Amino acid sequence: MKMGLWYTAIVAMLATTVAALAGMALASAEARQAAWIGAMAGFAVQAAAFWLLFVWAFPRRRLLAHLLGFAVRFVVVVCAALLWMPAATIPAAPVLLALVTVLAVATFFEPVVLQMENTRAARRVAVR
Repeated sequence: MKMGLWYTAIVAMLATTVAALAGMALASAEARQAAWIGAMAGFAVQAAAFWLLFVWAFPRRRLLAHLLGFAVRFVVVVCAALLWMPAATIPAAPVLLALVTVLAVATFFEPVVLQMENTRAARRVAVR
């Protein structure tokens, strides 16, 4: 449970940072709003996938959770690029840039959080 909370907090900070940096780099207000939408969508997908796969469905089968998580991220990016963006009225480039950045960078934090959980569990066993 703590593992999921740590990961959610890290991804929330990451998504906010990506959206803020993109907002500073983009000229138009519409593009800045689109970057926020992409970053928050990335946060929602990444946090939900982590909770679903690593915390609830496959807590002991982490390789399977990683593979399914990769598939979820891939499907979300493909659907965003090919289905949702053509139908949307907001600029596609800032949305996709922020979405992919959050998904890619947040993926690197998964092993860090999982290792934190392993270290905490090892300490609990050593104390007993």
